[in-house]
Amino acid sequence: MGFFSTILGFCGFGVGVSTGLVIGYYLFIYFQPSDVKDPVIRPLVEQDSQSLQRLLPEIPSWVKNPDYDRIDWLNKFLELMWPYLDKAICKTAKNIAKPIIAEQIPKYKIESVEFEELTLGSLPPTFQGMKVFVTEEKELVMEPSLKWAGNPNVTLGVKAFGLKATVQAVDLQIFAQPRITLKPLVPSFPCFAKIFVSLMEKPHVDFGLKLFGADLMSIPGLYIFVQELIKDQVANMYLWPKTLEVEILDPTKAMMRPVGILHVKVLRAMKLRKKDLLGASDPYVKLKITESKAPSKKTTVKHKNLNPEWNEDFSIVVKDPESQALEFIVYDWEQVGKHDKMGMNVVPLKELTPDEPKVMTLDLLKNLNQNDAQDDKFRGQLVVELTYKPFKEEDMSKDLDNPLQKAPEGTPPSGGVLVVIVHEAQDVEGKHHTNPYVRIIFKGEERKTKQVKKNRDPRWDEEFTFVLEEPPLKEKLHVEVLSTSTRIGLLHPKETLGYVNISLADVVNNKRINEKYHLIDSKNGKVQIEMQWLVIQKILSHRHRHQRLIFRIPMAKPIIDTEYLKEIEKARRELRAFISNKNCAPIMLRLAWHDAGTYDVNTKTGGPNGSIRNEEEYTHGANSGLKIALDFCEQVKSKCPKITYADLYQLAGVVAVEVTGGPTINFVPGRKDSNASPKEGRLPDAKKGAPHLREVFYRMGLSDKDIVALSGGHTLGRAHPERSGFDGPWTKEPLKFDNSYFVELLKGESEGLLKLPTDTALLEDPEFRRYVELYAKDEDAFFKDYAESHKKLSELGFTPHTGSKAIVKDCTILAQSAVGVAVAAAVVILSYLYEARKKMK
Repeated sequence: MGFFSTILGFCGFGVGVSTGLVIGYYLFIYFQPSDVKDPVIRPLVEQDSQSLQRLLPEIPSWVKNPDYDRIDWLNKFLELMWPYLDKAICKTAKNIAKPIIAEQIPKYKIESVEFEELTLGSLPPTFQGMKVFVTEEKELVMEPSLKWAGNPNVTLGVKAFGLKATVQAVDLQIFAQPRITLKPLVPSFPCFAKIFVSLMEKPHVDFGLKLFGADLMSIPGLYIFVQELIKDQVANMYLWPKTLEVEILDPTKAMMRPVGILHVKVLRAMKLRKKDLLGASDPYVKLKITESKAPSKKTTVKHKNLNPEWNEDFSIVVKDPESQALEFIVYDWEQVGKHDKMGMNVVPLKELTPDEPKVMTLDLLKNLNQNDAQDDKFRGQLVVELTYKPFKEEDMSKDLDNPLQKAPEGTPPSGGVLVVIVHEAQDVEGKHHTNPYVRIIFKGEERKTKQVKKNRDPRWDEEFTFVLEEPPLKEKLHVEVLSTSTRIGLLHPKETLGYVNISLADVVNNKRINEKYHLIDSKNGKVQIEMQWLVIQKILSHRHRHQRLIFRIPMAKPIIDTEYLKEIEKARRELRAFISNKNCAPIMLRLAWHDAGTYDVNTKTGGPNGSIRNEEEYTHGANSGLKIALDFCEQVKSKCPKITYADLYQLAGVVAVEVTGGPTINFVPGRKDSNASPKEGRLPDAKKGAPHLREVFYRMGLSDKDIVALSGGHTLGRAHPERSGFDGPWTKEPLKFDNSYFVELLKGESEGLLKLPTDTALLEDPEFRRYVELYAKDEDAFFKDYAESHKKLSELGFTPHTGSKAIVKDCTILAQSAVGVAVAAAVVILSYLYEARKKMK
């Protein structure tokens, strides 16, 4: 009897608990408390300290931070425009969502999914403040603090199995701190070419999701899970340094920057009509590219010759081959007076095939007016050879996909184009007048800006180009600010306001420099000069077996399609097997770090771009021994040829951590390769302390937490005296990824274990030490922070999505996720009701 009592009691208890939980849950989500009262509103002066502490997070940014500006005018604008923005945004959202829904519903055997209600509500977002950054670049950087506690209503009607379910999203809250960068600034409306958006911290997103009137977010545990999931997904896409890039204008056309070089060879002229009555003419050719401020080029004068031969070469910078044309004018040189025009013609650049020489025989015309009868007269012919060499990423990636040979020894260095942009001067002042202009002299060639009258802070933004046969590594650019008087008869018609000689070696190495230089012989004067070096490199192709000219600019990003993702997974499997068999995880991790650790957040150079495979970089002192890892990766590359080196090296680091027991690191592919290696000295020096560590890692854009977390990677591997001058492992198990690096660090000196000066610096610095102590006692905290820091390091300067396609793709992902959640929930409920109805029948 006691046994049965026990069983019944147990069953009754279980049933009672289960019934109580179910009833309690439904009472919780369906019924609202009736004794809710409006909160008591009191002035701040009457609040106690605890109440004030709770209110602090709600204080606007412009109150807490002096660098934030109050922008009530923008909030007022949003308030007035919100009813119209609501309708426009919702209409656009419907147009984007409808084809996505139509594509998704057949997978779930759904009859239809329709918007029953879609409105953003009556409450607009509020800007709590905004700060604006001033930089030397042509950009506008803003960081608004955005809060939106709205009352939107998004209701979806889902029909399936003859039944209908309603899914409703309500009470949306979004708190975010984005960084919005408008760049480059251009002289075409809307005056910027691209918008870059990054999130400076994980956003707060909260909303209610109702199904049949019941709030699903009230299910215990689901609310927190969904919130964290959304935060992580959004952070993976847009948390700094990742960026959403929206292209507004074609930046190349908007800024009219060089896109290629036109090589012109003026060969000869035939049967020219003489202009001199008493003798033969003295012809020369003047050539100029249209829509360009660059000076004209001229051939030599051929005296007394109506069939002259020149065979003279010229190089002209091209900015828009679709609209520009090359103009030829043949003149008869005169010693005194105006030179007579013998004829002319124009060649549109769009008629030229890139990289293919084209010999053209041009009939000389009086002018370009087709209705002019004088053009019917024969004026002779001009023979020229034109070759257009564009700066094209497509050309570069196409040629580099093929096997290449290095140029033979003795091959002259590659040439290129030096672009010099004179932006502005500050605090320049002459003794007698201040009408400044800039004169730049390079290798005897002189260029001048326009003159700005009576201005101590003039701005020019004028661009000059120099086509060179070799890199100007040992050359200097002379920049001088001058002033000339606008009056006649002064004793000092011209005077210098200061000058500077700029070494061009840094421009060649870094590809681009934009700096303000202090003027010599000027009290406080400065001049801002931007310089770019666009390279032409000679390489040999197996296909052609002869030298070709390739314009060396950044390579194209890989196309992240299904095939590329399959290649990534194949490479992951190959790396996992290879690293496990060779026990080479430490050196693979070091390779990934050293390829990424050269990033400079200010110049946007270096970083995880695969450049460490270049001999000039892997022979740096800090990279000693990494040729072994590069050779290992080549074995994987031969099996996975589509993957870029940049992706391969970072994937190797991720796999190295995982196969040794470390955390799983989210890997996002899409890095592009680069052949430009940074200067030596960007990686940490093991012999130095905390200030050096901060200098190196802050330059990358990383934090103190990142420094300590990444240092924990020394749990793998050992130092080798022939590479670093140090010897020994950091931990007792150098092939196991755990937190033992920090445990051993806190123990002090241990026999047989290594402690570098950079290691002891983590203990001596109080900010570093608090992370060391945390990670030593909490391995989970270390794994979490390490995974975040490693991911951040591997994506420095890398933006997974670009252009308007990225917006569509990201919107598609988010929309598909939302539709998936709604459809899945609706299917479960509808299936249950369908089965219930069948049983009732």
